[in-house]
Amino acid sequence: MEVFLVRHLEIPSYEKGVCVGQSDVALTEIGLANIDPLAKTLADIAPDVIITSDLQRCKKLAEAIGDRLDLQIEVNPEWREINFGNWENREWEELRENDPENVKKWIDDYVHVVPPDGESFFQLFERVGNQLMDLTRREKKRIMIVTHSGAIRAALCFALGVPLDRSFSLEISYGSIAGLHYLNDRWSLFRLTNQL
Repeated sequence: MEVFLVRHLEIPSYEKGVCVGQSDVALTEIGLANIDPLAKTLADIAPDVIITSDLQRCKKLAEAIGDRLDLQIEVNPEWREINFGNWENREWEELRENDPENVKKWIDDYVHVVPPDGESFFQLFERVGNQLMDLTRREKKRIMIVTHSGAIRAALCFALGVPLDRSFSLEISYGSIAGLHYLNDRWSLFRLTNQL
């Protein structure tokens, strides 16, 4: 089985220092302009199944790929980004001023510390790991998932045994593709590319 993990295209909030996890933010004009060229490239991979996070920044790309291949997409909220809870859609600068203790705890140990009413990176890792293992029980053997950088990092850590505190050593740019191969109960990475 092959699993292709694709990061959504550009969103504005991330570039402005805003905490964006499960907030349903729209793509920038650049992101929207890159949908068709990237969808064409991804359609050439010819997946049997296209799964997407339910957030619009992922769904738009997944729908464009599905339209090219005449494939119905599967929308699955388990492939969402990490949940930042009460920090969602707030500027990091403002959070550092108004919630310095919690922000410092999270920065010191983002793997285990949970933002207020959110989830830790370890919880994201478990959520995504369960989804990866569910895929191994499917009959379809070429699966594409349009998702988020945190979810892709968590998936790669799960599949490859990368320590969670090293997850940010994996560069996952907008439009990146990570290809995982699953054979004989083992995962391997065969592709990690930035398409833009």
